Amino acid sequence: MAIESTLSPEQIWGDALEKIKSKVPYQSFNTWFKSTTASYMNDDTFRVSLPNKFVADWVMEKFDDV
Repeated sequence: MAIESTLSPEQIWGDALEKIKSKVPYQSFNTWFKSTTASYMNDDTFRVSLPNKFVADWVMEKFDDV
């Protein structure tokens, strides 16, 4: 599925973070999501950067349904 948007990756990720914030506890959001950033977007890829591998693994394991 191609990503078609006039929004920047930062705007798209900011919108996604707002939705995530409404679904996870405040402390979890601040611990695991607050330091994430949108790092890349093209027609079919959207990449989010996390501070390190531990955080990335934790988020993928614990929040894969968010």
